[in-house]
Amino acid sequence: MSNIKTIYDFDELTSNITSFSHAYLFNVNSLEKAFPFIKIFARRIICPNSYQENCSNECDICRLIDNNIYDDLYIVNPKTVGINIDEIENLFDYMGKKSLRPDGKRVYIIYGFERLSKNISNKILKFLEEPSDNIYALLMTENINQILTTIISRCQVI
Repeated sequence: MSNIKTIYDFDELTSNITSFSHAYLFNVNSLEKAFPFIKIFARRIICPNSYQENCSNECDICRLIDNNIYDDLYIVNPKTVGINIDEIENLFDYMGKKSLRPDGKRVYIIYGFERLSKNISNKILKFLEEPSDNIYALLMTENINQILTTIISRCQVI
């Protein structure tokens, strides 16, 4: 992340956010190094205890998120050069379902957003232009210049 070097920098930058935007675009130097920070941000959105002083991030929700098994967190992490249309269609199907949790908050993370084709980017853009309540997008890129300007304009850039 451009000027974020430690968890403390990230915490300082994000700790005052109490009302979350529907979409964030994280412009980072290294996807791999930034991913743990993005998951912390997802915990802040999802976990009702995350802002309480006594929360040690060891509650059931935080543990499920940390282990990538929380049912309302969807991660698109391509192992290849690009993200294919099937992965995005699965994401849309998943996010279209109702949450089983009382607060209904659902978060999706797209790792390596610049790897999307223009066609897939436009599908995501439609999703960003018509945000659903309690669905939050966390998009990660190492090269913001490869992202459509219309997508950038729909996101909070961090």
